Amino acid sequence: MKKIYTLFILISTLLLSGCIISNDDEPKSYEVGLDVLYELNDEVRGLDIIVDLTMDFDVSEVTDFYVTLSYMVNATTEDLDYKLQLPSATKVNFFEVTGKQAMLTLEAELFDYQGDYVSAYATVQFKKGVTNHIYELKSIKSTNLYELALVSEGTFATEILESYEPSAEFPELEISLSASLNNEFRGFDLASVLTSNETLESLEVTYGFIYILNDDEAIYLNTPGVTNITKEEVITLDLLTNFDTNIKNTTLDYELDRVYARSFVTVTKEEETYTYYSEVVDFTLYELALESTGSFAEEIIAEVEYQEPDQTVLTLVSVNANTTNYTITLVSDHATATISTDYLKVTVVVTLDTGYSFSNNLIFKFNNKVVSVSNYTIVNNKLTYIFNDPNWSGIY
Repeated sequence: MKKIYTLFILISTLLLSGCIISNDDEPKSYEVGLDVLYELNDEVRGLDIIVDLTMDFDVSEVTDFYVTLSYMVNATTEDLDYKLQLPSATKVNFFEVTGKQAMLTLEAELFDYQGDYVSAYATVQFKKGVTNHIYELKSIKSTNLYELALVSEGTFATEILESYEPSAEFPELEISLSASLNNEFRGFDLASVLTSNETLESLEVTYGFIYILNDDEAIYLNTPGVTNITKEEVITLDLLTNFDTNIKNTTLDYELDRVYARSFVTVTKEEETYTYYSEVVDFTLYELALESTGSFAEEIIAEVEYQEPDQTVLTLVSVNANTTNYTITLVSDHATATISTDYLKVTVVVTLDTGYSFSNNLIFKFNNKVVSVSNYTIVNNKLTYIFNDPNWSGIY
């Protein structure tokens, strides 16, 4: 029994020693920044999905390193909610990275340029010593080839854009968009104005607004995650000069949630359609409130700009003293007080602790009575209060 106990102690000591050595061998942190980038590939007429890593260490310093890219075409809401971890998504593991990037190329012929959306998500995992590290992409990234072509250069981008040029001649039209706070409905308004230098035809249209939160990518009608507000009024292009909508009772964070919005008009001509978009406007409710008046605007500004009172600035200082034997009986926190007399005047001096100061609106109480500001002086962090000595007999 004694031998078994000794063996147990020895094994425990070795294990503990191993853990200590392993932990000492590890730095405080191995931080990794993750992003997913999309690029059109001219050479193969395809799409590159790039996992971009930001690391302050070399991969050779760790073990079991690998990057997992999950992607899916036309992901459902459920797929997106589960971060593309469902079996319907395709997963690719990369055990090596080049220049801190891992890349997968997809053939473009697999996609409808404008109708098919690719969504991607990424993680990176590795081990250092006995510790496993895992980092995840903050949000799923989605795009389609047409949207990439709009912001890309090269022959493939040109080919994509030209494939969507309508054969019918559509009028030149510009749409402007503005946003404002709606105090009555505790939300925000979007308003658009259409302008054209030509006489507009009586063409069938649909129109409205799209917006998305906290995503500064270019947005279109079929962008995953956008809120689409299509106006129900039946109207033709020649009669459409302006339109607006209001978003009521919003639950957005006043300062942190940023809205990216644009308006659209889709015109049908000779069985072809063409969609006009405004420029994207972005705003927070706080930014709108600064340009507005009303109770809702005031509430937003007050909540965002509210600051906790500085606890080192004292707004109330109280001192109690026995004026018969000239002793201090009570003084506020973060202060000390002295009392003295020359038998004509009593002098009370209150000194604040280091790091504290008197408020400009100080209330000073002596023996539970508020002292007028004209009866005491403050120099730096020292308050001096002088009053007639109540014990003076008048014979001196």
